[in-house]
Amino acid sequence: PVPAFSRIRPLAVVKWGGVLASAFVLAAFLTGAVFEVAPAFGFTVAQTHGISMEPHYRSGDIVLLRKAETSSIRAGDVIAYEREDGTIMHRVVEVLGAQSGEPVFITQGDNVSHPDAPVAASQVKAKLVGELPLLGPLSRLFDSEGGFMVYRSLVLGAAMAWVLVWFLFWLQRRSRARPLAAAGFAASPGAPPSDGGEGG
Repeated sequence: PVPAFSRIRPLAVVKWGGVLASAFVLAAFLTGAVFEVAPAFGFTVAQTHGISMEPHYRSGDIVLLRKAETSSIRAGDVIAYEREDGTIMHRVVEVLGAQSGEPVFITQGDNVSHPDAPVAASQVKAKLVGELPLLGPLSRLFDSEGGFMVYRSLVLGAAMAWVLVWFLFWLQRRSRARPLAAAGFAASPGAPPSDGGEGG
């Protein structure tokens, strides 16, 4: 009878299951690693909160901030600035006083109908320079109720699937090697297969 493992075609499973599992594990690793690596290049990684910048930025999105000269900030830029109730990340809609001295910024959330109080240059901490779109959904999952357990289970499940796929691949290759060896194809390279008879 044909061994059960010989009927397994692991190449397609390896191509899709193994690659997807590896990609998920890599994405999970990058979620934490990016927070450690970015500061070495002068960036600050931050997580957005609230709905004031929707639809462009959702609560839980991961963004990159970088300290910038206030003279380089223009209308349309998104800045992070300090005020009494914490750090705010809103879009600059107007720059005042840039010609006469220190600029003053008028900011407003994309999802807010009225502007914020004027922002002095000394309040500005950084300018938004990019977003890490693949990490946003992972961060929202991690922050949700019970999200850590789900997140950990998915990572462990992906890693186990990757190991299982390659184990099945190894078994399938081994099951093919046995009949070849029995037929005399396991001889050293270059040697003709034996026909079972005596030479002469």
